Amino acid sequence: MRKIGNVLKKTVAAILAAVILVTAAGGTSTMTAQAAAPKIEKNLQFRLYKNYKWMPATLILNASGGKITKIKYSNPSVLEVSLINKKYLAFKLKSAGSTKVSFMYKGKRLTTKVTVKKWVNPCKEFKIGNKDYAKVFNKSERYYLNRQNKTINAKVKITPKKGWKLVKIVAQSADEIKEHKVKNNSKVRFSTHLTGTVIFAHFKNLKTGEYEDVALWRSSSELKSENKYRLDMYKKDGKHSIWI
Repeated sequence: MRKIGNVLKKTVAAILAAVILVTAAGGTSTMTAQAAAPKIEKNLQFRLYKNYKWMPATLILNASGGKITKIKYSNPSVLEVSLINKKYLAFKLKSAGSTKVSFMYKGKRLTTKVTVKKWVNPCKEFKIGNKDYAKVFNKSERYYLNRQNKTINAKVKITPKKGWKLVKIVAQSADEIKEHKVKNNSKVRFSTHLTGTVIFAHFKNLKTGEYEDVALWRSSSELKSENKYRLDMYKKDGKHSIWI
């Protein structure tokens, strides 16, 4: 294991705290006389991004004050593991592949399988009006196009790369309750009210059968335009995942 810098420690610890709060909120509301035994996520999946390598991992469920010790991982070419404050783990992703990670917690060895998959941009073309944003998805599957102060009506044209099929396009604005389907090469109203308008494009890999989606938010936020990176690929619902 390698030690990581203080800034990264604080960043990862803050993210982990948020994740743990979410986990706790989803737990049972009734108190039991005896605390539930600690458990572990048996399978974790993370995405390997070109510009973002560190992933915090919330492994232990029903944790109650124990410390993590004696960490082992079977394939160091896939990831490195760092221990933060003897309570949290952070993974530095290196390459696509799988590895087993285990550690001691309250006298019991807990083991999980971690799979790392490289992010691949399925978009050949992602045009809003005359502007093509396909390249922004080379970094990750989420992009926030900020500082857009005008509501516009623009044609959306999305073309998949070779080996991919465009399954559907959906859009949703902050003032809409539900998302709605969008026909390719048709016009979409991009409102900048509140969080603006998002376009989701869903793709299928013709070789593997796996699905991917990309999304672009267009808003009037004063923040700098940027990509977001998904931390919890083991959760099925990407819309309610944690992105940083």
